[in-house]
Amino acid sequence: MIDSATRLRVTSGIAKTETEASQIVFTTLKQRGHPDKPPPTISDGWGGIREAMVEVYGRVPSYSGRGRPPTLKQPG
Repeated sequence: MIDSATRLRVTSGIAKTETEASQIVFTTLKQRGHPDKPPPTISDGWGGIREAMVEVYGRVPSYSGRGRPPTLKQPG
């Protein structure tokens, strides 16, 4: 991941798929100072970024009392 303002590399992730590499990147960012929400990002469009963001920063919604309780994470 490259910072758009300074053009410096913030972090990188190496994995088998783009989604797994993105999860590594967002987990590192979460540990380094973005615990609540991810910083503004720009994607190359290859995919995996949205799924990684939801996995790392998503939350299971609270139960409203109707129907089955939610179990899947959703964007916050």
